[in-house]
Amino acid sequence: MKQCTKCKKTKPLSDFYRASKSSKYYRSKCKKCQIEYWDARQKQEPIKYSARRKLRTKVASGTIVKPEKCECCKKKGLLHGHHDDYSAPFKVKWLCPSCHSLLHRKHMKCIVDGCELRPCSKGCCAKHYYIMYVKPRNLLKQAMRTA
Repeated sequence: MKQCTKCKKTKPLSDFYRASKSSKYYRSKCKKCQIEYWDARQKQEPIKYSARRKLRTKVASGTIVKPEKCECCKKKGLLHGHHDDYSAPFKVKWLCPSCHSLLHRKHMKCIVDGCELRPCSKGCCAKHYYIMYVKPRNLLKQAMRTA
C-alpha cells in the first residue's frame, strides 16, 4: 500500500506507475492523478507535445534514425532529441542527457566568442561550462584563501 501525494488516498501498488521500467520504486502519484497531470501539461503546451509525438513516431518507424553519438560531446549512449523550434518537429539536435541538461540550465548567450550556447563540434558548451561554473568556483576559493 502507498499513499498518493496528490489525492492523499492510500492505494495498492498496482495503482501506481513504476518510476522506470526496471525500477523497484513507484511514482508518487497514483495512475489516475498522474494521467490528470499529464493531460493538464499536454493542454498547456499542445505544440510541444505534438512535436515530440511526431518525432517519436518517425524514430520508431525508422524514417528518422538517431545517430550513435551526441552532437556536442561525441559520447555514445542514450540520446535526447532537443527541439529549438517545436514548429519544426523533425529538426532536432541529438544530445546526451548531460549536454541536454546543460543546454536547458543555461539557455542564454554564451560569453565565449559571443556565440549562442548551442552544442557544437568546437566544444562551445564545454567552454561555457568552464567559464560559468568551474572558473568562478576556483576564483571564489582563491578569494577565500587570501581573505
